[in-house]
Amino acid sequence: MIFILFIGILFLFILSFFLFKKNILNPSVVICSVFLVSLLFSILNINNWNLKFNLETVLIVLYSLIVFILGNTLVIVLKMKNINIFEETEIRKGSFYLHFLVMILLSLLIIPYFKGTYQLSIIGGNPGGYDKMLMYTRKAKLSFYNIGKFNTLSLYLARAVSYISIYIFSHVTIFKGFKFKNLYLLMPTIIYSIFLILTTGRNYFIYLTAYILVIYFTLFQRKYKFNKKLYKTIIVYGIVGLTLFIIIFLAAGFLTGKTQRRGVFEEISLYVGSSIPALNLYMENERIAPELFGQNTLFRIYNILRKLGYSIPQLYAPFEFVNLNERLTTNIYTGIRRYYQDFGFIGLTVMMYFLGAFYGIFFHIVCYAKKSRFKMILYATFCYPIFEFVIEERFFMTLFPTEMFYNMIFLGVVYYFYVYRISLKKYKSK
Repeated sequence: MIFILFIGILFLFILSFFLFKKNILNPSVVICSVFLVSLLFSILNINNWNLKFNLETVLIVLYSLIVFILGNTLVIVLKMKNINIFEETEIRKGSFYLHFLVMILLSLLIIPYFKGTYQLSIIGGNPGGYDKMLMYTRKAKLSFYNIGKFNTLSLYLARAVSYISIYIFSHVTIFKGFKFKNLYLLMPTIIYSIFLILTTGRNYFIYLTAYILVIYFTLFQRKYKFNKKLYKTIIVYGIVGLTLFIIIFLAAGFLTGKTQRRGVFEEISLYVGSSIPALNLYMENERIAPELFGQNTLFRIYNILRKLGYSIPQLYAPFEFVNLNERLTTNIYTGIRRYYQDFGFIGLTVMMYFLGAFYGIFFHIVCYAKKSRFKMILYATFCYPIFEFVIEERFFMTLFPTEMFYNMIFLGVVYYFYVYRISLKKYKSK
């Protein structure tokens, strides 16, 4: 059955690839790609994990992807036009001193963020010291403790500055050519990476990787007017980027004490390839209906209602662990389980169609609209739920509505001062 599922997803990948004009970054192509990669790691561990998929798992996964693709085809149904002539105006880089001063500001914000992280580690059981600080911080966060509003906003600011800087560097590099002297544009990203390490969540590196890939290759395609032969180049560089991400992912695992317990291949396999086997185990066993509507998905919305005074219990995000073998356990089940368990078959259909339509239309606008700089940045910032869907649901659990709102505000402000205002001054001076 596992090979039937792989062949089925491969067919959907090929279908999406040609249906959406060989654009390798199209949301349907991306979601099929990540499921294929995950399933490949499952196949490589088929004997080690003693995997035997049932028909229901195969059908529910294929059905979910098909509905997502159908949502994406709303772009075709609505007959949204493609603009074949792209006018990429010059972008101002901003001076070295501006980026250096911003980097100093972010460095100062790291100090209270680090102190907040250490305090969380004490709450999580840290007896003292910094060697296992991140591991204990993670435990505290799983017990609903947080780092504080100021530090959270500092993280949003660091992300906004880093993302805008990456966009400027990518734009300048693609349209003007790579120059070593422009590397100063990436200084804020170095500081932001330190923030990411302190968050203890390696999934933030997935978001950063997805952002870089989408920004760079969308600009790359716009430069060459979406030549369909570009997909080969994008795949090659995408593999290089994925390799670099894996290295960073494993390094972050050493800092949080995860990778030391397992080998490199086993660590990657567990994180990337265990979700579909875990979903299969869920489908085989007795399913407990949620006590509260959407309790495994709508955490952000219920948190808002709780703050408004409604009597709602604190909901626990992680699922139970299941055994893959005598040594390895996992509690990631793909985003499919949350939708299916919380909303049933009809709800799963609605959710997958919505995601396909939302990201499909958003991506189309980013690719083919004449003025899409800020829209492109927003899409690249918000598209990580598609890249991570094979591991976990992120759109409602993480992104919508609070993180989407804060990101839009911080990105908008930084974009105005970093890109729009500087470019406007240059235009007026001519």
